[in-house]
Amino acid sequence: MLSAVATLIQPTVDSQLVPVHAHIQRMELFLYDQAKLALPESCRPLHCGLLRLSGGGATGWAEFEFSDGSAHLDLIKWGQVFRRLKHVEAAEAKTLIHQYQSQWGFTRTHLAAEALTAWHKALSEGVAGAESGIEASSYMTGWTGLPTEREFLSYYCQSYYSF
Repeated sequence: MLSAVATLIQPTVDSQLVPVHAHIQRMELFLYDQAKLALPESCRPLHCGLLRLSGGGATGWAEFEFSDGSAHLDLIKWGQVFRRLKHVEAAEAKTLIHQYQSQWGFTRTHLAAEALTAWHKALSEGVAGAESGIEASSYMTGWTGLPTEREFLSYYCQSYYSF
């Protein structure tokens, strides 16, 4: 999960993106169910989730957390900006992220940049994106082993948006 320190990190996309001729074919946004996360009551207006980019046999993902003071997040409306990245290669996606960063705001810009960098790294290293494990965190309760992405997301997901 992104920490409070993440707000101090400027959005970056690896400037050394090696040309990989794969397109972002699928994008998914997951909004975690706050009731299933081990968050204190004071953190309840916090929106936490994950953006996953897939294409070329690889997957890259990044988590987000932010608070806008509301208890409900319209995931489709909030995530609509990412549609511009679909069907583009990494270099073009990097350009689009920088081009729209003032409109998208810090959280969405940082999220897209982090997911793009992870996706590109997986492509470059030939890492398959199917069922990799998610790093165990303090907010994961009730797991005896490391769950797959699919298991984790189906358990903790409140809302899902695929485009």
